[in-house]
Amino acid sequence: MDIGDLGPLGQVGWYIPNWMAIDNPLSLNYRYYRTVNATRYISGAKTWVNFDEQVIKNLKLNLVLEYPPQNYTEKFLIQELRNAERERKQLVSYFFTPHQLFSRPNAPQRVTLPPFTAECVSPHNVENNLVDCDFAMTTYSKLQTRAVLSFPEKVQNFLERMKLTNADQIELLGLVSYDKMSKEDAACTWILKGNNTERWKSWISEPPFQPEKSNAFIISMTVVGFTLAIILIGFCVFCCGFCIRKNSIRKRENRLAPKAPPICIVFTHIQNASLLWTLDSDLMKKVVTIHHKIVRDNIRKFKGYEVKTQSDSFMIAFSDPIEAIGCCFAIQNDLLKGNWTPEMLEFPDMKEVKWNNEIIYKGPRVRMGLHYGSEVEAHFDPTTKRYDYFGTTVNQASRTENQAQGGRIYICSNIHDHLKHQMGGASRCNICMDKGFPIHKDPIFQFKQLLYSGKIQFENMGNFILKGLEGNHTLFWIMDTTSPRTSYIQQFELLPHVRIDSGLSVPLLREKIDKERMELKQSCASCISDPSKWNENEKSKLLHRLVLWNNDTEEEKDAWTELELKHLIPIVISHYLPAEMDNIVSDNKEYAYEDTIIRPDNRKRRNSVAQPCRKESLSSSSSIAVMSCPEELIQSGA
Repeated sequence: MDIGDLGPLGQVGWYIPNWMAIDNPLSLNYRYYRTVNATRYISGAKTWVNFDEQVIKNLKLNLVLEYPPQNYTEKFLIQELRNAERERKQLVSYFFTPHQLFSRPNAPQRVTLPPFTAECVSPHNVENNLVDCDFAMTTYSKLQTRAVLSFPEKVQNFLERMKLTNADQIELLGLVSYDKMSKEDAACTWILKGNNTERWKSWISEPPFQPEKSNAFIISMTVVGFTLAIILIGFCVFCCGFCIRKNSIRKRENRLAPKAPPICIVFTHIQNASLLWTLDSDLMKKVVTIHHKIVRDNIRKFKGYEVKTQSDSFMIAFSDPIEAIGCCFAIQNDLLKGNWTPEMLEFPDMKEVKWNNEIIYKGPRVRMGLHYGSEVEAHFDPTTKRYDYFGTTVNQASRTENQAQGGRIYICSNIHDHLKHQMGGASRCNICMDKGFPIHKDPIFQFKQLLYSGKIQFENMGNFILKGLEGNHTLFWIMDTTSPRTSYIQQFELLPHVRIDSGLSVPLLREKIDKERMELKQSCASCISDPSKWNENEKSKLLHRLVLWNNDTEEEKDAWTELELKHLIPIVISHYLPAEMDNIVSDNKEYAYEDTIIRPDNRKRRNSVAQPCRKESLSSSSSIAVMSCPEELIQSGA
């Protein structure tokens, strides 16, 4: 709870080493830096809100701007100011007061800038790079917990009446930081200074001084109260710093929020998240923590704006669809490198999948959908102080994400058309531009280079009816051809015989059913661990189900369970290949597998001597990869 002003005024500003101010007092005014040689200026961390770049440009100052390393900005600024003082080097630095640094001899001196005004940092000036004034002052407040209310009334009165100056706080901070005093010793040292006696006596309840009472008691009470005050000061500084940093991050993010259409909206969602939460909510919290950090790191890298987060999904806004797509690819790549524990990788839809010694999936499968359009409005919420977005563009992005599969990025046709127009691409689906894009460390430039090189392609996934939206909507799967995941999805997750070039409007894709997948995995584990418990017919059915898992349909998925056949090949021939038999036996040859013979005339079965199975017995377009079945299962009777 707030119990009034503490007294000191906090202010960020520009500071120079003390020797510069002594040698040339003109260096204490900003105009001095218009005519001198280029001078080094160290700003605050990039995550802090400041307008140094605008101020330097608008005041026409000859300062070379640089930023300190992240995570230890304050220590870096202190060290650089000390080095400049010791080595007599020219330096201008971002810093703030009150701070313990100013308790030392030869403390830095403040540079005068044009006075701060609210108009100077208005939204219009900030967005148009017109800021050219000093920083605003901050009043420190006294905050106390409700526990203090249980203290004697004299202590409460003392805290309410206590007022410090900037010099007082700097002195106390210096005693603790540099003289290594405890908070109690620092309080006693300050109290016993002769010029402070009248001040602390005025903070004690009336009457301020009673001779009949012990001076020791009064002093002890003052020490206790003042110790609490120092703790309170530290708490206030921490709270102010936290609030300033939070406000700084929010303002920086809001500057990146798209304000006017067209706007690109991205939705992401962890596939089968509901099931994962149900299986182990505590472990899922840790998964989401890692997932959120990866997503947010890439939002910052690609200049996106996090609109909202709901448990395991994100809504993100971008001004440029290229940056949005680059962000999505970066997230998918970083998810493979996430610090997933073995317990997490036991989750359904989180297990590591390898193919050709390449990691295809590892960690949560995140599906993504994007839409870019003008049917969207940005609204600033004065309560949350953040932007939100509404309109058809938002709805279509959400519906597009619903159609995607884990590990894939789906976009609408207008993004595809926009990219073709912007890049000057041909009418085909892939953007193939050889512009000789320069190598650059910036992730946006790196992605554009990948895009221009033709390594990013778009596959038409067909026309979809999106809930709540009129008409059919063409969706594209955006692929990185350098990624092994693309080849894996094309070979094992998409049915070749119903791809879009076959003339069908919608590819035949089947969402894996959670319960059935878990049962299948458990059955496979049981069969591998103790095959003696499984007879030949059960093994055949299990292998058949495993091979056809990604290609089954609602009509056919359980047909094999009703058969009394002993082997996989007869089941395949009887139920999945009749439509292709003309192609299989067009050479009028006879093919056999154990007790099954396929004749070009009647395709009937009869007993015969077992013949070796030929590769030609399955057409090249068949989706049943019999020849790639595990050899040990086939030899065991499957």
